[in-house]
Amino acid sequence: MNQNTPNYATYSVDELQDVLARIDQTRFPERYVAAQRALDLKLTEKQMPQTGADLAGEGVESAEKPRWAELLWITRTTLLSFFGLLLAQLLGGFADFLPANHITSELSGLIWGLKIGFLLLWCVVLIKDAGFSHYLMKSKRGLVMVFCLPLLVWLLVDNFVDRVVPLGMHQFAVVEPVNVAMAYEKRSRSKLCQYRLRLLGKPDWDSTYICVSEPFYQKLNANGTLTLRAEQSDYGLLIKEYRAIAK
Repeated sequence: MNQNTPNYATYSVDELQDVLARIDQTRFPERYVAAQRALDLKLTEKQMPQTGADLAGEGVESAEKPRWAELLWITRTTLLSFFGLLLAQLLGGFADFLPANHITSELSGLIWGLKIGFLLLWCVVLIKDAGFSHYLMKSKRGLVMVFCLPLLVWLLVDNFVDRVVPLGMHQFAVVEPVNVAMAYEKRSRSKLCQYRLRLLGKPDWDSTYICVSEPFYQKLNANGTLTLRAEQSDYGLLIKEYRAIAK
């Protein structure tokens, strides 16, 4: 660049446009080219923030995660209900409990009530809580949550009503100690329990699975009978101890 050429990088857009309108391109071609380049650079830099906003509008950038306090009360209630349902499954899984058949049949209506109620509640959350639903729609993980959370609740509700609810009612009921002989059969391993037995139940109780120790499991035949020391109530049978019956 010629030493006499001004430093157009320090000029504003308006100043550069004024220079280009007044400059004699024939006498000062280098100045004209330098001013034009400087103007193009200024305009490009000015448009960059707008381009970023456009990308965000197209979903390239994810929406900001709303804080818990910013969620609507119905959203917080729905999420707490889901986490409570998960916690109940975990607590119920530690008890060897056989629900009474008449209780599970009486509670069948509650299963559908909870399933439909949660689905409607989830739809209201997505419609009413715009910030939360916008955040979910802007990421793949959020979209998975939109569709999979209701399905997961539908699966959990069955076990919650059939097993956890009767177990909770049993804790506050009048119980009596009993000894019961019950048939069993060995079952394949699972992620949560390596040594599983399926208790086949009786007319009064549903069948269930129990986890046993490896030494006890290895001593058993593929199927047989166990003696159960348990607490019995109108809501089911809570197993306290078990031993194999020798043939």
